[in-house]
Amino acid sequence: MNRIDRVIIAGLVLILALAAMAIGGPALNPKTLQPSPSAGPVAVRPEPYREGIVSRPTNVSPLAARTQADRDLVALVFEGLVSRGSDGRPKPALARSWISADKGAIWTFELNPDARWQDGEPVTADDVVFTVETLQDP
Repeated sequence: MNRIDRVIIAGLVLILALAAMAIGGPALNPKTLQPSPSAGPVAVRPEPYREGIVSRPTNVSPLAARTQADRDLVALVFEGLVSRGSDGRPKPALARSWISADKGAIWTFELNPDARWQDGEPVTADDVVFTVETLQDP
């Protein structure tokens, strides 16, 4: 190995060491902050929820959502009768329970009595029927 090779290798090692220090890592002696006994409750400022969407949505209306980006945005803004749990199974949302009959041809949903619109008004069966009928024949 000649002198130039050693200089290049030393330079690369130095760059890697500096990059590792710049990235940072856990502190060697982490300190846990203990509140003082006289401290009162600390107000917690809510953090905004942010979620990225890969494409550009064109419509936020569930009635006009045609692209996957539109559907992703609609799913963030509107709640359905059921949602999907972390295990992929249906879980209650606006409906607290549901049953199917006639080999899945008929579905009956019992609405959650606490379900409310953004203005505080209760979500009714008429609201759900209107939405389903509008989706079927926009």
